[in-house]
Amino acid sequence: MGKSKEIREEDRVKIRSPEQLFYYEIYRKLYGPTEPEDPDARTCPHCGVNVPDDASFCRTCGNGIGS
Repeated sequence: MGKSKEIREEDRVKIRSPEQLFYYEIYRKLYGPTEPEDPDARTCPHCGVNVPDDASFCRTCGNGIGS
């Protein structure tokens, strides 16, 4: 199983590129898997962390966020 698929299954994070995989692995070592601070607030559909209501992109994974 590839690293991106493992991360998707374990952390529920969608990895878009080898570069993103590289940086997510560093992020995970420092901060652990992504999770929302407030599950009732708006979350990124790609990694699950909270995002501001006016955000177009997630600060954690960089994916675009639909309105």
